[in-house]
Amino acid sequence: MPFDLETVYKSDSSVGPAGYSERPVFATFYAVAGRFVCVETADAGINELMMRYFAGWHVAPVDDDGIAAHVTIRVHTSDDQPAPPPNLPPFEVAEGGLCRTDGQIYFFEDRGSTVLAGDGTSPRVEVWIGNRAESRDRSPLARLIFNAAMVAMRRCGLYELHAAGVVSPSGEGVLVIGPSGSGKSNLAAQLAAAGWQYL
Repeated sequence: MPFDLETVYKSDSSVGPAGYSERPVFATFYAVAGRFVCVETADAGINELMMRYFAGWHVAPVDDDGIAAHVTIRVHTSDDQPAPPPNLPPFEVAEGGLCRTDGQIYFFEDRGSTVLAGDGTSPRVEVWIGNRAESRDRSPLARLIFNAAMVAMRRCGLYELHAAGVVSPSGEGVLVIGPSGSGKSNLAAQLAAAGWQYL
């Protein structure tokens, strides 16, 4: 009896691993100051990029031996992204992109990619990396990952500090704090050239 293969074999998302588990293929845990962060993604390239990014921060990967993550960063590779929450006015971010927040909900978008963290009690940060070519460029992608990681850390009670540290010739320590591009590194380099120690 002849049959049409296209009719018999149809895509069924309920069959296979996606039908039985909501967890992506890759789930990597990291320890940071006594907190555990889980990064989940279904994309091997994004998983590798996240691992390299966290390694540059000297954040320790840990085995998943029944660890309960304090916060989870779930990374999606899709142009199907959520719309901004209503009633959150946008403001521009120094290095590009728009941010919306009310102190609880956090919504950031830049070059076809989005970071969303729900109310302040939610232990999940959702990241959508758009498929547009410019969203795969290293610099915007690194900023997006940094942005998602900082939101996740804040949900764990950890806060980043943009700073440069130096020690005066007489032994006093000085911490120069400021936003990216404000001249902290240049000032620290000038002080180091004048005999200060750079930390």
